Amino acid sequence: MTMAEKILNGIEKFYLAYTEKRILKTKEEVAANTNPDNLPSAVVVDELIDNLKTSFQDGVDTLYNKCKSCGVTPSDKTPTAIVNAIQSIYTNRYNAGRTQGQNDVKANPNAYGVQTDVKHTVTITVKGNCGGDSRVNLNAHASVSIDGGAATTYSSTGYVSPGQYTPERVINLTV
Repeated sequence: MTMAEKILNGIEKFYLAYTEKRILKTKEEVAANTNPDNLPSAVVVDELIDNLKTSFQDGVDTLYNKCKSCGVTPSDKTPTAIVNAIQSIYTNRYNAGRTQGQNDVKANPNAYGVQTDVKHTVTITVKGNCGGDSRVNLNAHASVSIDGGAATTYSSTGYVSPGQYTPERVINLTV
């Protein structure tokens, strides 16, 4: 087969395919036909691409304006700039909510189940030792830390003199 015959054969195949396939000339025809044998015309394809560009840009404009209304103006009307603005809105709102929550708890800790004035009374009964030394050491440790608050330690020692008859001695410690 010569080169000219090959070219004519290719043109014939293309022509047969072209005449056998239906060319869709409107967007409505394209939307209504899902048959892969049908081809949209170049004019329709161009129109569909223009519509996609317009609807995409409408979406970007909507997101851009929403970001502005939330206090963050994107640097540009591009998907990347919109994503960065949305991340800033998220971070700013998270941090603002976190700070507000901390301030709420600090202002009224009891409303959140955090007690700031805790008192415990410990009663220790020491039975006497005739002629001996009775000593009681009690170390109670309590610490509270709200937003970096300092820890506090309480300590108390009860002492009964040697040789003193003490049938019973009560030491109360309130912390």
